[in-house]
Amino acid sequence: MAKRVKAKVTKQAQELPGAFELFKPSWQAIKLNAITFIELIVVPFMVSLIGLIFDHSRTVVGSRIAFQAIGDIVGLLLGPAVVVTQLASVRGKQIDFWPAVRKGLHFFWRYVLLGICMVVVIGIGFVLLIVPGFFMLRRYILAPYYLIDQDLKVLDAMKKSAEQSKQFSMAVWGLLGVELLFVALTFVLVGVVLTLMYYCAPALRYYQIKAAAKRA
Repeated sequence: MAKRVKAKVTKQAQELPGAFELFKPSWQAIKLNAITFIELIVVPFMVSLIGLIFDHSRTVVGSRIAFQAIGDIVGLLLGPAVVVTQLASVRGKQIDFWPAVRKGLHFFWRYVLLGICMVVVIGIGFVLLIVPGFFMLRRYILAPYYLIDQDLKVLDAMKKSAEQSKQFSMAVWGLLGVELLFVALTFVLVGVVLTLMYYCAPALRYYQIKAAAKRA
């Protein structure tokens, strides 16, 4: 019986779209809420930019550090809103900046704690033997989507992400491979463009795995 269930899950994992096949639906999802994505990315950047302007003009001493810190805090506050917007976009739903922010703030402290846990676990894996770090990355890369979409606690989101990413490991490895490839290409313009086009791919993969797991 266990063998039949495992074979069924493996077959479903193989039937999931390839990592490169996520390009088109990811780009369509981004275009649906392009303004919201731009606002979520630009707001923290603009705060940091103000600090650079003040620092260059020497209007306010130490302003660069202060505004950079504020920009980082704003970026952290908007982090859950980005995930909320990704999830809404791949479902074909439009969402504006403030509704995304308000919904994201509901998950803020859990999102921060989850981020800390992921950094610690994945970081330890890379520090020890490097290879375990990649396996930890595969286990938990989709954890933020579980946390926000299913309104889970931090450890429950990590556990569910680990369980389902193991069942559909090849699909997650494919996603990671493409994303790491684009990170390596970010020094050229084409890498930046491809990264932006692929921005909703993790949310798409999350929903694909969630649906496939229900059918298992």
